[in-house]
Amino acid sequence: LKIDRQQSGKPELENKWIVMGGSYAGALAAWFRLKFPHLVKGAIASSGVVDVINDFQMFDVQVAASVGPECGRILNYLAKEMDRRMDESPQSNAQLKSLFGAPGLV
Repeated sequence: LKIDRQQSGKPELENKWIVMGGSYAGALAAWFRLKFPHLVKGAIASSGVVDVINDFQMFDVQVAASVGPECGRILNYLAKEMDRRMDESPQSNAQLKSLFGAPGLV
């Protein structure tokens, strides 16, 4: 780890990463490799999504069934609240992105 190398007085390494994922995470891995070639040596994208469904509600249904009714309601509320804050105003959008450490996210 970077902190271990610093504490032991060893020089930092400038190694590139290999990113990987399956399904939607596979698509993200492939995109990340294209977007950040200076950071990523390669990507393993198993079953990466090539035909995106923008309003895929069955995913939310499966997650809710897996986590249980109470947790499912909370996750649903959080998703709607984040959508609301993203759409409310440019200031609200920027504040939400900052909370997640992603102020430059477009």
